[in-house]
Amino acid sequence: TLEIEDPVWLARHRVNMSGAEGVWTGTGSDDGLGTAFKYVDSPIFEPLQDEQRPQRQERIRTLRERLIALNRRGIDSYLFMYITGEPTEALITHRPELLGPAQLYRASRDRISYRPFCWSKPEFHELVRQLVQEIVKTYPTLSGFHLRTWGNETRACNCPECGDSSEKGQEMLWQVIFTIINAAREVRPDFKFYLSGYDQSWLKD
Repeated sequence: TLEIEDPVWLARHRVNMSGAEGVWTGTGSDDGLGTAFKYVDSPIFEPLQDEQRPQRQERIRTLRERLIALNRRGIDSYLFMYITGEPTEALITHRPELLGPAQLYRASRDRISYRPFCWSKPEFHELVRQLVQEIVKTYPTLSGFHLRTWGNETRACNCPECGDSSEKGQEMLWQVIFTIINAAREVRPDFKFYLSGYDQSWLKD
């Protein structure tokens, strides 16, 4: 299920997988990889946070409790994340070198445009690796990630190295996905993943 249903309800109805843990609003402006810093409390990510620490700590506590409840009932839990979604405002301010030029998108935070990540930069992949590993360590009962590729919320920047939605951009997308997979499995080899897309507009073989 993609709904955040009560663990008891899920178990009663024999649902064995919950795929929208965390925040599910249907937009990459707050449930993408670019805003997933709010799920961790490490000092190294503090400059990239849009929320105050007490608010973030409460979210982490609530999510941990839910994941424990799901695990006790034999239900796999997957943290939902758009790949890559919109970056936090703090990241835009403090790490602008990781971003490409703004691109039009009506579902962005300002309803006009946002700056996508430059997937070709090694520094971006290193940041992703660090963030993913911190999430995996923070939630030991999390089963895996639900990685979502969807329209304009999944796009490389349009620099020559990334290629936006060209075949080069498709290749870059898979590099991002495998950066996430490899980083998580360095911490937990049994960590699982499922991928979803939309009409093959991004996620292609």
